[in-house]
Amino acid sequence: MTIIRTGIALAVVAILTGCQSAEQPTAAPAVANLDIATLKQQWEGKWSGTWSNGCSGSIVVSDVGPESAVVLYEWGICDKSEWGSYVDHDATIAGDQLTVHLGRNIHAAYSHIDENTLRGDYSGRQDGTAGAGIFRRDG
Repeated sequence: MTIIRTGIALAVVAILTGCQSAEQPTAAPAVANLDIATLKQQWEGKWSGTWSNGCSGSIVVSDVGPESAVVLYEWGICDKSEWGSYVDHDATIAGDQLTVHLGRNIHAAYSHIDENTLRGDYSGRQDGTAGAGIFRRDG
């Protein structure tokens, strides 16, 4: 019984020693930080404009990461709609496009025309589609 306990104890020590001597992960390269800074500069802030269906709209983009952001999406008075809003805590960033997920099969995708102008494309279940020029409104 003593031999078995000693063997188990030695095996545990060997495993723990192996874990401690394993190569530690290195810090992410500085380039990744530059990419995040660029994404923040590109996207963060308040943007607003008018959709092709006449509705006012705005987004407030914050907490930008390498592939996502938090977006407050607001829509304004059009037809019968009152002002409303929705927060997407995991809006996706892929290349030069930010996509806000507003529900099942409903989204608004934004891409840069220039540093202060976005093209918006809305697609919804019942609402059809709409396009928009969305402008930076920081300040």
